[in-house]
Amino acid sequence: MLFDQHRLEIEMGFSVVFHHMRKFERFRGRMLRYEGGEEHVVCGLDPDMWSYFEALGILKKDFKYDGELYMWWEPKKGR
Repeated sequence: MLFDQHRLEIEMGFSVVFHHMRKFERFRGRMLRYEGGEEHVVCGLDPDMWSYFEALGILKKDFKYDGELYMWWEPKKGR
């Protein structure tokens, strides 16, 4: 049987990629993109429990952010 990551994420939860420690920059004069910094993947998240507050809790607990922070999100294309 072939491993199907998409099916596993649906049945077991989903993953989120956090990009942090840098900033958004203009790309080709129009679009914004996140340049540099660190990227961390958090797997096995429950879609029924996912919220702004869960994301905030992960950032404060796991990444030790304690000051002011901003979050943006973009769904993965094709999902």
